[in-house]
Amino acid sequence: MTSSGLTNKQVSQETLEEFFQFLQCQLCMEAREIFGEDLELKDPKAKAIWHQVSSWIQPNLGKKEKWMPFHTVLGVHELFIVEHIHHGSGEASGWDEKQKFLAIFVFRAHCKSPLFLEAQLPLMKQKSFWRDPLFQFADEGPVTKAMLKYRRETRQPLQTNAF
Repeated sequence: MTSSGLTNKQVSQETLEEFFQFLQCQLCMEAREIFGEDLELKDPKAKAIWHQVSSWIQPNLGKKEKWMPFHTVLGVHELFIVEHIHHGSGEASGWDEKQKFLAIFVFRAHCKSPLFLEAQLPLMKQKSFWRDPLFQFADEGPVTKAMLKYRRETRQPLQTNAF
């Protein structure tokens, strides 16, 4: 054992190959679920485990939001942040880094894209929001009222099921 408590053993070649086969399957799943592309696995051993890997992932797809792609930026919430806050062409264009950070913080509090887009973002696009963001979320603040209105009208939850 080393001072860190780990042994000096190497990962076996077989284990390493299995890991890379799993990663190939993950990439195929990402391509299918995120980009709508069916990629063909070239590695025969990866092909052999594809059914098992896809069967394991399948129940966690869709509205359950439980499957996390290996490239985490392709996860539903992370991708939303990249598309609508970090690099938003209309939504967040012109926001400084602090405004983007606060917008991410607001979104991550619930991870509900429709709530953010329909109830919060329209107010966050206004200059008045940024003069006093804390007031916006007060009990009688504009964002709080917009969120309650969203809930009454849509009957949708205000927090994702992923938590």
